[in-house]
Order: sequence, then C-alpha cells, then structure tokens
Amino acid sequence: MSEKNQMTNLDAFCRTWDNAGTSASEATILRSEFGNINLQGSPLSQASWNIVRSDPRFSEFLEDGIKELVLVLTDDFKWITYSSCEGHFYPDEDIPPRRRSVSIAPRSLQEAARIAGVLQFVKDTVRSEHVEFLIRAIPIVDESRHHLGIELDLLPKSGWANYFDNLHAVTTEATDTLRMVRQRLSVDSVKP
Repeated sequence: MSEKNQMTNLDAFCRTWDNAGTSASEATILRSEFGNINLQGSPLSQASWNIVRSDPRFSEFLEDGIKELVLVLTDDFKWITYSSCEGHFYPDEDIPPRRRSVSIAPRSLQEAARIAGVLQFVKDTVRSEHVEFLIRAIPIVDESRHHLGIELDLLPKSGWANYFDNLHAVTTEATDTLRMVRQRLSVDSVKP
C-alpha cells in the first residue's frame, strides 16, 4: 500500500470534475493482458490518466472488477474518485499481486467525514472470511501542497488465492450496500 498518492494539479482536476468538463483528449486506454489499465498497459505500472466523471470515456478507463463500485461512488454519492484498481493476481508471473482499491478526493473535511462514515458502515455490514476492508485517510501530494484523500482498500485475510476467489462477491455486496445507504440518505446529505 502506498503511504501517499501523487497527482498533478488536483485542484484543477476537482474543478473540472465539478464543472462537468472533460479530461485530456490525448488520454488513451492501454490495457495489459492481465486487465491493468494504466499509462503503459503494463502490470508493473501504477501511473494512470486522471479522467473526470463527465468525460464520455470515464467508465472505459475503469477496470472491470472495480467499475460498478466506482460508478456508485461517483454517480450516486457524487464523490470525486481519482484512482482505482480492480486488483490483480499473477500466479504464474514474478509480479506481486495488487489489491482492489478506490481513492476519493473529498472537497472538504465535512465531506471526508461523510465518506469515512459511509465506508465504515459498508465495512461493518459486509463480512468475509477472506477479504478485509481498510478505510484510511491518505495525503495526496500535489506539487507543493498536500490534500486529504480517503482510500478504500480490500485486503486479503487468508491468502491471495482465497482473496481473489471471493473478491467479486464481496465487491458486489459492498456495492449493493452502498446503493442501499444512498437510498436511505436525503439528497442534501450527499451534495458536494
């Protein structure tokens, strides 16, 4: 797990997100043979394009295993996501596995608290012998200043093979729980 995330010009990215702008037109989707979507189409790279939700290609830049979860966060809760990974297992390669994760850029400390509260409810609701939820604040380093980010990591509890065997079901349950929470909340409580 990273101790910080780096991003160029997060403030501009968030303004573009909130103003329904589009992302860099030169962004191309490169996918590895293992499903990794990043700047190099490689299982070894973690650098990726930052695509705003209003970009018509947004969902194409999301890896399949994390796509529905991210879309609930962005569409139902209106939160800004800036990074995600479906998790990758390379049993026949000399490459360490990658956990499933999504990173959110709160617009304020109040929104950060709401995000953490909703994600904690999901963590408390969804139980698995093989997948553990970790919710944490993490700094986003943007040139000269730090922003607060919230990461949701799904971690293995009983080995990588069991983790990946159960990851889809756990993610589906987490996504359904988020939808249920969103239905119970008033519209005002999730506005940016």
